[in-house]
Amino acid sequence: MHSSTDQNPAAAAPLIPAPVLAKVQSAANDPSALECDSCATAVSVVGVLPLCFAPTPLDLRIHPAFGRTLNQHQIDGITHLWRRLVLHNTGALLAHFMGLGKMLQVIVFLHSLRLATLEDPITLKRFAANRVLILVPGGLVNSWLAEFQKWREWLSKSPQQQKFFEEVYVASGRYHANRRLGVYDEWHRNGGVLLLSYGAFVNDLRTAESSNSSDLCKLLGSSGSKEERKQRAKDIRGILVRDPSIVVADEAHAFRNKEGRLAQAIAPIETPFRIALSGTPLPNTLKEYQAILQWVSAEDYNEIELINSKTIPDLDERMLKVIEVAKPITHRLGMAVAGNLLTSKTEFQIWVPLTPLQFEIYARIVRRDNQTPPGFNPTNTERFHQCLRVFHHLSTLCCHPQAWRSMFYNRKYSRSRELDGFSDQYESDANLPDDDNFLEPVYTGKSDILSPVYSNKMLVILSIIKHSKADNDRVLVFSNYTATLDYIQYILHRRTNISFLRLDGSTKEQTRRRDLEHFNKGNTDVYLLSSRAAGQGINLLTAANRVIILDSTYSPSRNQQATGRSYRFGQRKDVFVYYITTDGSIETVIARVQSEKVKLASIILDEKWNTREAFLGDSPLRTYCDVPVTVNPSRAGDLGSHAVFAKDPVLKRVVMDGELQSAVCSVSLLSEDSEDSEDSVDSEDSVDSVDSVDSVDSEDSEDSKKEKKEKGEDKEEEKAAEEDEDEGAF
Repeated sequence: MHSSTDQNPAAAAPLIPAPVLAKVQSAANDPSALECDSCATAVSVVGVLPLCFAPTPLDLRIHPAFGRTLNQHQIDGITHLWRRLVLHNTGALLAHFMGLGKMLQVIVFLHSLRLATLEDPITLKRFAANRVLILVPGGLVNSWLAEFQKWREWLSKSPQQQKFFEEVYVASGRYHANRRLGVYDEWHRNGGVLLLSYGAFVNDLRTAESSNSSDLCKLLGSSGSKEERKQRAKDIRGILVRDPSIVVADEAHAFRNKEGRLAQAIAPIETPFRIALSGTPLPNTLKEYQAILQWVSAEDYNEIELINSKTIPDLDERMLKVIEVAKPITHRLGMAVAGNLLTSKTEFQIWVPLTPLQFEIYARIVRRDNQTPPGFNPTNTERFHQCLRVFHHLSTLCCHPQAWRSMFYNRKYSRSRELDGFSDQYESDANLPDDDNFLEPVYTGKSDILSPVYSNKMLVILSIIKHSKADNDRVLVFSNYTATLDYIQYILHRRTNISFLRLDGSTKEQTRRRDLEHFNKGNTDVYLLSSRAAGQGINLLTAANRVIILDSTYSPSRNQQATGRSYRFGQRKDVFVYYITTDGSIETVIARVQSEKVKLASIILDEKWNTREAFLGDSPLRTYCDVPVTVNPSRAGDLGSHAVFAKDPVLKRVVMDGELQSAVCSVSLLSEDSEDSEDSVDSEDSVDSVDSVDSVDSEDSEDSKKEKKEKGEDKEEEKAAEEDEDEGAF
């Protein structure tokens, strides 16, 4: 692959796919070789053609400026979009894995469509309005804008081409309402591309549809009469719902829950020309994937709706039916299509035991929670939310007791404060007496409670960082919780010589761009990252080739998004991913659930029927309100001698480290294409600490329970997208 920064592609010789090049060459003697038949299912990827050739408007023509950047799999994706939207008058799902250039494919498609429409506005009159709405998570607005700006610069010598990129408008949730409304009006008048965050779209649309005068005043101001404000609100709704000729939804798994606010907001959009982008369109269950497909292809809505346990009781038949319906809609590609353009990726799951202090606190949390009936009932909202909070507390505790104490007391630290001031405050808070007798006896006789020795997970993480630095490798550390990032920041600053940067939801956009640039110059050892804030759209972290996942949720898509920040085009080193998991705890259950969900996605998206196990719900799980399980550590010598470590000398040095003799239970080597365990290295004395997770049967009563549970989980996750998960009292 040629780097996009090598030279101006507009001035370079275009790179044409071999089949297209053969057609162009043959056309030198026989121009009819390039004529397009009128078959509605065929797409002629014309590329760069002789001047004597006059393609029809239904031919896909890719400007030569993009030639040096596009790979064959990207041309295939663009062709899929053209076939679905231009020839079949419907929508498409681009389900390429993270890092394969979905953003660029959409831009090339829109550019090609715009040129074809300008040349023949009658044949393509359905696109003549030229109003493209691109909905993205808030953190990706600037990434999309930067990609448009890059191509605008490269096409600056061609005024006609440049005009396409000048018609790009941005309306972020960070803008004042008046400014956003002004952008909407300008886009409505002039057409072009509107980049809009999901949050701004949902809020503005809900407000415009509201009959509450105070809500309308917040959006529209108090000027004008009540009737004028109502008419203005109606106009805004029309701009967002009726005006778009094409709508693009990035990270489409965000609206996988049909009952969620986002899914409800985007459903009324009238255009059938919809493009959904997601590397993980099946994050949890079949129903979520079906919801995305229904939004993309309205013509298939009813057929997809009928795929359920009542109409198709057999699970295998149901999965086959989803695959059949999705095949023409979805263009799915994994990282294997990159071939020699990408380095290798090796994933390990490192199992660590709870320390005695963690074990005692864990047991106390569980006993306190079990004052109400154990387990959670998804039909009971209060119980569900209580257990969700306990889940966050236990997950943070598995990282370190002090991280959990910060969450327990809801302590917040200003990330803008200079590091010494932050560390001083953190130490001071650690020495505060506990307000609850529930905790006081646990810390009796404990010295230096900030020490990493109270968490085997932290000992392993610090060792990986140390040995990675010795090999001149850089590390990304992902966590779901700011309390955990706070603790690691303190340790790295006060107790190591490791340089680091940090990105979470409070990081300002200007600081984010500056730090990313600094990190990619190789000037920093570690980047601490919030899984939510940095798990999407951070495309420039290829300076790091080692990724540590500190904690996980029940949805494996967040981990996949995180690893995709490093393992992508531009990475020059082999990538190593470490999932640090606390055995005998809730994290063991999560790991098992994630494995089953990955298997389901592998069957449905990639048609890999190598396993019958498929996960459809959380019903049979051992509840995380159970007490922890004692797990014996391994002997480092037994682990380090195993052949599995030939793939990663750094990890071998970690497990052979004499200081970590009791810090590791076992190590599992995960496959590159899925998270199924390929090989594992266990201690002879290790204890299986988790009950088996059986596949969910297809009885109607069980499905009913799952539906209710999925609604509860997704509503909470949707709420958590706006608030930190680690907020709220225990």
